Amino acid sequence: MEAILNLQSYPVFKDGTIDYPSVGTVHVAGLNIREAWQLMDSLLVGPIFNEGKVTVKLINNYVSLVGDVKRPGKYIIYKENMNIFQALALGGDISTFGDRATVRIVRHAPNQTYVKTFDLRSDEILNSEFYFIQPNDVIYVSKIRGQFFGMDSFADFVSLISGSLSILVISLSLWK
Repeated sequence: MEAILNLQSYPVFKDGTIDYPSVGTVHVAGLNIREAWQLMDSLLVGPIFNEGKVTVKLINNYVSLVGDVKRPGKYIIYKENMNIFQALALGGDISTFGDRATVRIVRHAPNQTYVKTFDLRSDEILNSEFYFIQPNDVIYVSKIRGQFFGMDSFADFVSLISGSLSILVISLSLWK
C-alpha cells in the first residue's frame, strides 16, 4: 500500500481559533503544541478520519536579531519554548563588543508594544515572561558604551596596522 502525504496548514486567527474542514471552528489559543495535537486528534475520530494522522507544528514564526550580534537577521523559531539564549545562538551569539547588560526584547501584543531590557549576566531573565521567545519578537543588542573603535578579529587588527603604516609612508614621502 502506498502512503499519500498531504500536508495542509491552517492559520490561527486573532480570536485564537482555526477553521478545520469537517470539524468546524476549533479554539486553540493558550494551548501548547502537544495540547493542540491532542485536541485535534480527539476531534478527528470516526470513519472519515480513520486512516489519517494529525501533526501540529509552528510555521511562519520568526525572531529577529538586530544590533551587535555576529549574524543579525530573521530566524525561524524551530521549536516550542525557545529561550532567549537559544535565539541568540541562532545569530552566532553576541559579538565581542555587544553589551550583555542591555539586551532589549521588543514584543508586540494586540493593543501595545512592550520593550524589556535585561542584563543577560544576571538570573533576572530566567523568571521573566520574556525568557521564552514569542513569534515576531525582536532582540536588540547594543554596543558597549564608549566602544567606538573595536576589533573583532586578527584581520581587523592587521588592517588597522597596515592602513596606519600606509598613511605614515605616504605622509613621509610627501613631506620630503
